[in-house]
Amino acid sequence: MKIPVIKPLADDVPYSNIMVYGDSGCGKTVLAGSDLKVLFLAPENDGTLSAIRTGSKADKVEIRMWEDMRDAYDYFYATPDVCEKYDWFVVGREVA
Repeated sequence: MKIPVIKPLADDVPYSNIMVYGDSGCGKTVLAGSDLKVLFLAPENDGTLSAIRTGSKADKVEIRMWEDMRDAYDYFYATPDVCEKYDWFVVGREVA
């Protein structure tokens, strides 16, 4: 019989996964870019325009193909010190 590992719940690293959904212009990007330590993974050039207009200090990685997203994931997974620079990773979605 394998004995299960019992650990305090307080040892878990707190994090949130949040999906914000809404019509164009309702403020999703402004909300996402309002924190100080944000990285947008952006599939479109003008998708972060509203955040820029409101003074966002976020950073951005351009995502043009699925391989770009995979490469970004692999890079951030392999470099946790870079991940610590950000509190939020915001993944945009291009609408056709």
